[in-house]
Amino acid sequence: MMTILIKPGQREKCDFTCFRLFILGGSAVPQKLIDDIKIVAPFADVYIVYGMTETGTIVLDPVSFIPGCTGRPLGHTDYRLVDPGTGKDILESHKTGELWLKGPITFKGYYNNPEMTAEIFTEDRWLKTGDIFYRDENWNFFFVDRMKLILTYRSHNISPTEIEEVIRTHPGVYDVAVTGIPDEECSELPVACVVPEDNHTLSAQEIKDLVKSKLHYSL
Repeated sequence: MMTILIKPGQREKCDFTCFRLFILGGSAVPQKLIDDIKIVAPFADVYIVYGMTETGTIVLDPVSFIPGCTGRPLGHTDYRLVDPGTGKDILESHKTGELWLKGPITFKGYYNNPEMTAEIFTEDRWLKTGDIFYRDENWNFFFVDRMKLILTYRSHNISPTEIEEVIRTHPGVYDVAVTGIPDEECSELPVACVVPEDNHTLSAQEIKDLVKSKLHYSL
């Protein structure tokens, strides 16, 4: 919604300088979006928040001064990062894993659906968020992607968000969404849906070359 509201040509229809706070969530928030908000709303603080229906509230205490940070641990909640492949805890910083939670913010379970409840909770009541995070050495958490959105290309796990961040660096790209299509040989092929900036002409090859130059796989 914010991407649409502050698009050049639209942002001029509203005076955003009256705003003092923006709270963004729902998916990965690109730094470019935050930078654009600060241009049109120079007096506003911008926070990235993370929460779930299954928690009923935000999961992390948001901070605004660390680029890309989703927040820090709340005192009444326990946190774990777990390797989805091995089930072992990730104890070092800057390594991705699934976020697990335990505390009063988690719900009791899905109504009349014990099967789904058993899937999201471990036996000792850790809630498995299904979302991939990493933390830095100061326990600032950073959202990476949803596990169910991770693409499998041959033997590689690919984050659509990672590709989107690269494509957004192209000066002719206003916005982009990356998804996957089934492929018999490769399992899935990443596909980028690109919205060009006004008065810019883009070719698919430009985008492919950009991704290839920055990442070890290509579209």
